[in-house]
Amino acid sequence: MGIIKKIFFAAALLAIFPLAAQEGAGKGLKVEAVSVKEVDLYVLAADSKWDAPIQLVFFNEKNSIPYMNLEMAFYFFDKALEFVDADKGHDHTYSVNGNTAVFTRENGSYARFDANDGSVTFSDYDMLCRFSAAKNGGDLLTNYPHQKGANGALRVDLLERQAQNATVSKKRGQLRIELYKKYGIPMYKHEGIFFLPISTISDLFFSEYGLCLAYNGNNLFLLHADEPFADKSKNSKGKTIEQLFYKSDKKNYDADLALFNYQELIMMLEIKYGLTDQVLENARYDEFFEKHGLKQRFLAGKPKAAEEVLKEFIVIYLDDMHCVMKSPSPYVGKSFETRVMMDKEVPKTEYWKPFLEGLEHDKNARSRTNVVDRSGSPVPYMEIGDTAYVTFDSFENFLDNHSFYYGEKIQDEMDDLLKESDPVAIAYYANSLITRQGSPIKNVVIDISLNTGGSLDSAMYLLSWIQGYARLDIANSKIGSEYSNTYRADIDLDGAITSKDSLASRHLNVYCVVSAATFSCGNLMASCLKESKAAKLVGRKTSGGACVVQSCITPDGTSFTFSGNYKFSAVRDGKYYTIDGGVEPDYPIEDAKKMYDRAWLTDYIKSLK
Repeated sequence: MGIIKKIFFAAALLAIFPLAAQEGAGKGLKVEAVSVKEVDLYVLAADSKWDAPIQLVFFNEKNSIPYMNLEMAFYFFDKALEFVDADKGHDHTYSVNGNTAVFTRENGSYARFDANDGSVTFSDYDMLCRFSAAKNGGDLLTNYPHQKGANGALRVDLLERQAQNATVSKKRGQLRIELYKKYGIPMYKHEGIFFLPISTISDLFFSEYGLCLAYNGNNLFLLHADEPFADKSKNSKGKTIEQLFYKSDKKNYDADLALFNYQELIMMLEIKYGLTDQVLENARYDEFFEKHGLKQRFLAGKPKAAEEVLKEFIVIYLDDMHCVMKSPSPYVGKSFETRVMMDKEVPKTEYWKPFLEGLEHDKNARSRTNVVDRSGSPVPYMEIGDTAYVTFDSFENFLDNHSFYYGEKIQDEMDDLLKESDPVAIAYYANSLITRQGSPIKNVVIDISLNTGGSLDSAMYLLSWIQGYARLDIANSKIGSEYSNTYRADIDLDGAITSKDSLASRHLNVYCVVSAATFSCGNLMASCLKESKAAKLVGRKTSGGACVVQSCITPDGTSFTFSGNYKFSAVRDGKYYTIDGGVEPDYPIEDAKKMYDRAWLTDYIKSLK
């Protein structure tokens, strides 16, 4: 395994290597050599390996850019989603007709690959990259298959889609990408077998699910792009997935990989970065990189220089709180830290300053109150007379095993779940106390003043608890498609959705505390509550962050995130407006000390009636 077989084009080529590609998309494209390498594929963890070696194909002399057979890639795509996200309904067909290959999802959306010009056309890119339960291309939540109860009856699994309330714009997610003509990324074909670079397959398909395929020169890895090495389990040799990824003798790379690294980055930015209009005037990143001297340094073939350029671009030029370097390339090693010159004269949007300043200021103000425990963590539930306070500093992910929430052990684990800010546990606990028999509660205050975002699913879950439903309005800023979807949540965990699962049916006065530190999905919740009038906002203006986070990994293995092209929106008179500018409170409170003085805030809220 891992041994390279090199085959140069000759008369006997097909007899030796039947999967070889002799044609490259684009006139005059020369293929010098073909190499085949069988490698291990690690799936999220060091002790989780694909059951058979994966065949990689190289079309350059240095064997630095791995390609994969498209048919095999899409087979693995389905299996990966079933394994990682339990999406058993995700299926596809794959067909070839002359110089065209078509990948078709079970939902009818497709991608057409054209070997004549090296392009890929999507009938509906939004829908192509959704879980099988999705009702349309804007249904971004994960799968929620119905659970089976003890008596065999079906019951709701935390969230349920309300298909009858979904709306879709006339313009769907049609998209055409000229891989070769515009970005110089070749597509190869021979006898009906199509090949694309692993990185391109990863960026166009896997990344939409928060996954990525990465090659370190030795083996292939399927990773969570935002937390590539979160799993710390070890294989039989005592190695973690992180140690395996950085166990590479590759400390430099050739001009081919340097160029491809750059081309793939430019493609991803142009088709998926959601705030391009804040950075560029003409939406051409290649020109931007060249103008600011970044392109030359990136193409120098020095991994450390490329790493530093990428960090510089993200930190200085994008200036966006969703843009974060996650892990360095195996070519530079896991301990490599990039140095960024912050005194450069470059245009800055000041996008992040109100958020950071608000976060630090409000954390300090809250730290000296009874709103936090001895460790500094927020107290999730508190009552002051007839007013209940429920605090969420972030929207944490649900437990992987949803059935745990429906089991008998949840009561035993409640204290730990509350300490971990589990959204299901907090909502269940708070709802049971607010609605208990003889409850004195007349006012409910949801505190998201220090909520910096997190899981969209959790935000929708909690919105449904407050409003009785959660509506997600979203627009694809690159394609122009627009969607609205509605969800309802099972808060009391009885397997059914009724009026008992919502505060809206209780005739309570609901308020929401916000500030400049309220960002991303926190900002989304604030916007939804204000638009629906389900709660009055008190505090200070939120900091925006309307884009869904997009994960990415470069061909040389550097992972990072940025603001993607799906933007949370507010719909007014049928038009979708981005909420990236933040949300104004209904009742401003400038003094953060008062905002976290629960006795003062309780009196203030009562005075608003």
